[in-house]
Amino acid sequence: MSAPLISADLLKFIKINRDAIATNRGFYYQYLHVVLKWLDHYVNSIEDDIKTEVDEDITEIGDQLVFTQIKCYSSVFSFKSPEIKKSLFNFFSLYLEHSNSSTPVFFHFITNTKISESEQLLQRWFAEQHNIGEETLQQCGNIVSDILFSQINSKIQKSLAKKAISDDEKKTLESNLSLFQKLLDDQNLICDFVTKIKWDFKEVPTEEAVDKIIVDINNYLNHPVFEKRPKKLLFDVLLSEIYRISQLPDPNKRKVNKGILDGLLKSNDDEMVHYIDLRFAQLFHFRVEVLEKDVSIIREKVDGLIDIQKLHGKKLEELSGKKLIPQLITTIPFINSSMIIGRETLIADLQDLLNDNKHVSVNGNGGMGKSSLLKLYISKYVQDYDHIIWINVETGLVSTLNFHEQLAVNLDLPALNPDEFSGRFGLIINKLNQISGNNLLIVDSYDSTEAEMAELQCITNWKMIIGTRLRLENVKTLTIKKLSFEESKAVYLNFDNATDITDEQFISLFKYVEYNTLVIGLVAKTIKYSFDLSLDIMLDHFEQQSLDDDNLNIDIPNDGGQSFNILKILNQTFSLSRIEPAEAYYLTFFAMLPLEDVQFNDLVDWFGEEYKSESRTNLTNAINRLHAKGLIEREGTQITMHKVLRDSIIYQERTKELPFLNQLNNVWCLLKVLKKGADQDLSFALRFLKFGEAMLNVIDEPYRKTIYQPLLQLENEVLNMYNWLGKDNITNKWTSLFERAENHLESTDPLLGLIANNYGIALAADGHLDQAFEHFEQSVSILSLHKEHLPKLFISICNLCNLFIQQRKMDRFKECFENLEHLRQKHNVYDDFSMSIQCQVLALANYEVLNFPEAITLFKLAINLHKELPDENRNDAFLMHYYIKLGESFYFNGELENAYKACMIALTIFKNLNVKVLGYPHPIFNLMYSVAHTKDDHELMEKIKIMKEEYSD
Repeated sequence: MSAPLISADLLKFIKINRDAIATNRGFYYQYLHVVLKWLDHYVNSIEDDIKTEVDEDITEIGDQLVFTQIKCYSSVFSFKSPEIKKSLFNFFSLYLEHSNSSTPVFFHFITNTKISESEQLLQRWFAEQHNIGEETLQQCGNIVSDILFSQINSKIQKSLAKKAISDDEKKTLESNLSLFQKLLDDQNLICDFVTKIKWDFKEVPTEEAVDKIIVDINNYLNHPVFEKRPKKLLFDVLLSEIYRISQLPDPNKRKVNKGILDGLLKSNDDEMVHYIDLRFAQLFHFRVEVLEKDVSIIREKVDGLIDIQKLHGKKLEELSGKKLIPQLITTIPFINSSMIIGRETLIADLQDLLNDNKHVSVNGNGGMGKSSLLKLYISKYVQDYDHIIWINVETGLVSTLNFHEQLAVNLDLPALNPDEFSGRFGLIINKLNQISGNNLLIVDSYDSTEAEMAELQCITNWKMIIGTRLRLENVKTLTIKKLSFEESKAVYLNFDNATDITDEQFISLFKYVEYNTLVIGLVAKTIKYSFDLSLDIMLDHFEQQSLDDDNLNIDIPNDGGQSFNILKILNQTFSLSRIEPAEAYYLTFFAMLPLEDVQFNDLVDWFGEEYKSESRTNLTNAINRLHAKGLIEREGTQITMHKVLRDSIIYQERTKELPFLNQLNNVWCLLKVLKKGADQDLSFALRFLKFGEAMLNVIDEPYRKTIYQPLLQLENEVLNMYNWLGKDNITNKWTSLFERAENHLESTDPLLGLIANNYGIALAADGHLDQAFEHFEQSVSILSLHKEHLPKLFISICNLCNLFIQQRKMDRFKECFENLEHLRQKHNVYDDFSMSIQCQVLALANYEVLNFPEAITLFKLAINLHKELPDENRNDAFLMHYYIKLGESFYFNGELENAYKACMIALTIFKNLNVKVLGYPHPIFNLMYSVAHTKDDHELMEKIKIMKEEYSD
């Protein structure tokens, strides 16, 4: 739009000093965002400048001019929030300042928190921002105008209230207000401004917000462009460089870009150390020590805790004498013991273990009741201990202890100084060692290994219970066992009376969630707080993996006064945000596998013979690490995963910007082994059929976008195996695949031609010959355009010829076969795997017109041609079929001995194929019985009967 004429005085008045040199604005959240953007630009070869602490928190200068505000808050936002109002005013000032710029200007507001549930208009703006509706645009424009006027009016009134202000200055201020009002009255201007603003409400707690950015940064630093250089070193250098340039007096120099990072990376590791501002980097060390520790306290909270502890320190200095340490050094979480079912024996077992061992781990999957057991134990045995400490270490063992306010007060610790953070843990250890008596330390939610745990285990006079999913070595373990059916039912009835639920329905639920007590309770509460949900409906959602359905977005209140729906609670319980990216990748991979009968050797073979050694090593290490962390189960060579964890991983993957893209290589490798099986070894392919089925079930249609074509190929290979196995009722599956392929692929895509051919085979098997003809013709039409697919083209023509034989349309068969011969001559291709199939088609034509001598000759030729094929192109299921048809031709030609011999050879091939599900022995034995009956050989009939019984076994 054309830029309005704006008074220079007005611009000067509303322009805000946004420079923030050496301030603590957003601190971690802002600086980490700058690191993230810088790495993104570098990896993707974007040359744009990224300015920091100039005009806005981040300014990107390239084809667009993007001003970004970054906020990390625990409270929700609305149009009434001061930060929203201030940001809109800042943005509008910049909008006017750059109104005549030829470069498009945009404004981004990024925050970890969410929009207030009562703020409907801002929610609509956020939802529609990429294609905002006219009504929403007008309403947002109106409220933005009101906010901007109130901001400028407040600013002017403050200026007018000053005592030392001249009449001329007053007139100027009043004039500015009038001019500003005219700008706000320009509806086109305001609406254009509104469309330039992009909101990003990430809806994650402050603790998780920083963690997520750290994980993203870690992923970028794993990129090959950084040549496996130390991630901690690179991270510190990037932070220090951003901090250094943010202190420069010239705002134009406060920028980073690809060129600057290129320059830094030219230094070796020893040289790069000198770029690090040790004091500044140290402030981040306790959050990201090696970018791998699970710590989640933001700077605002740090400052607040330090201030509180300083205040406590002053109060403590006023006290004389030695401070008495209370029995309960930290608060012990409350538990209503009447709500806990079936844990009496475990409590007694835990006490027995503690009598004989200093340290005990309470181990189990998430949601199995570890924390409840620990709370129940304390409530029963609290008087047995002189001092008790309870810490929940979800955010990290060291950081939790270092920042624990109550612990600091009761242990008489000095106020925390960030410069002494690394020594704080040792100070706490020293204090605990000075406490005599029979003491108990409970460490709950210890789900990420930290080296400092070994130091904690060395303190004297303290027993320790560790609630963890980790399989800790050298610590006596008490495993949380599943509740019985009646106990699980009692857990459910704690929350919902379930008068209309049968035991069969309860069994279905408990089996699906594997008796997970958390999930059982959540299902009961969800049904209780809903108006129309039933257990059957909930079971359907579990089985269809649709817990993300809007109908289940029912808030469940917790003891902390918060409310979350069932899926959010599950995803928080099984969050991958604090798991190493490589381990999260393998977890996602394992979550896509069948729930049962996953063998280690199958996974090794999945990735191909050429990578077998490397795959075996990588999978062994990954499985052992995840098993040690309690995330998967390894029993001999079999790999399993807790079903609820598996489902949660899938749900979390779905919410990513590019869901399942990280599994693309695994899909390609699976495609290769399935193709190898279909072309060469059916028994080999059948080992992997279940994996293809599982992947297609997990990556449901709405979530296939990023890897759509590979999944079409995978589905084609899976259904092609169904064709081989003679599965019933698969035509509908082929119809669905073909329709989706037509919608997604170009009309000449060779994959569409391959799918059309296989679809035709399924249609022909079901007797839909006319439809089969249409799809074989479509396959031939497409594959004719792709010389690299000539063998597949020949197969499609053979299928078309075979169809004409079935329909007894021998003139059409002749025309089709001659066309095939012409193509072979044209391209001089006579040594591919389709040659034997073509020969068999001609043999079938002679068989159908009762020319059995010629049929015998051609079937023998097909057999010889097949035997000459290299192993990689030789599927002996074809050979078995050739021998069966040869035997039938011998039989009808009166050559009974030869017919029997052909049957015996076919039977031997079937046995070697090791694929019992094919069902081929039946036509073989039927022909053998026909031979015996014709010969009236009762001894032979008995012999055949015995053989058939052996094969039936």
